Parts: sequence; C-alpha cells; structure tokens
Amino acid sequence: MNASEKRIVAINIVVRDRNMAPLVNEILTKYGEFICGRLGVPFRDKGISVISILMEADISHIGAVSGSLGNIAGVTLRSTMLT
Repeated sequence: MNASEKRIVAINIVVRDRNMAPLVNEILTKYGEFICGRLGVPFRDKGISVISILMEADISHIGAVSGSLGNIAGVTLRSTMLT
C-alpha cells in the first residue's frame, strides 16, 4: 500500500473539557467528506464525552485529523488502522 491509497481507520476521541467541543466539531466538519460514521456518547457523571469515528482517507488526511485533534487541550485520542 502506498501513502496515497485510502485506508480505513477508527479514531476514538475523549473530550475532557466541554469548552473544546466546538473546536473538535469544527475539525470533524472540515474533514467530513472522509468520515463514514460517527458516534458520540456523553458520560455526564464522569464529565467527559467520547466520540468514535470511522474514516476512509489517505495517510496525509488521517494524520491531519489526528494531529489537529491531538493538539487541542483537554482532548485525547487513539487511532487504529483497520486496513
């Protein structure tokens, strides 16, 4: 597989600072054409929200999304390459 081939990746995002949610949504909207599915679950009793997304994109777009989200204070994520 070369760098320009599309891959499927699951990205799990934990938002610990609710004030950062609009920025997270802005980034996800920017790359919305690559997002195949999205699930968001608020854990109000824990004060966090978890967003899981499935993307089909090339490595550069996957890296851009992961890097942009990972640079937000109060946000952590884990990515798993599926294909």
